[in-house]
Amino acid sequence: MLVIEGISGEGIMLVRLEKGSLELREKEIKQIIKKHFPDMDEEEKLLIKLMEKNAVSKEKAVKTRITKFIENLIKLNRLKKTKDGKIYLTDLGYGIACGAKKLYRE
Repeated sequence: MLVIEGISGEGIMLVRLEKGSLELREKEIKQIIKKHFPDMDEEEKLLIKLMEKNAVSKEKAVKTRITKFIENLIKLNRLKKTKDGKIYLTDLGYGIACGAKKLYRE
């Protein structure tokens, strides 16, 4: 059985597998997750876009307008901001982008 639990205030959704569900294949797990979350959210779209632009370090950061949305992702450690206002993915942001891309684009 797949149990989906939200962690409020953290901006993440925890997906927890109950005992006995580890036999589920990756395809089945993707189908279950997509049933509850059929589309990417704005965070995932932005993180994938930055990943595809290879914005993964200070040197490869991209210029963008810093909005409340971006500031929130910085607080959640998905993004980092350079002194000159460019942004790039943290390791956590990159991992989320990889997972979302694999889930929604494959």
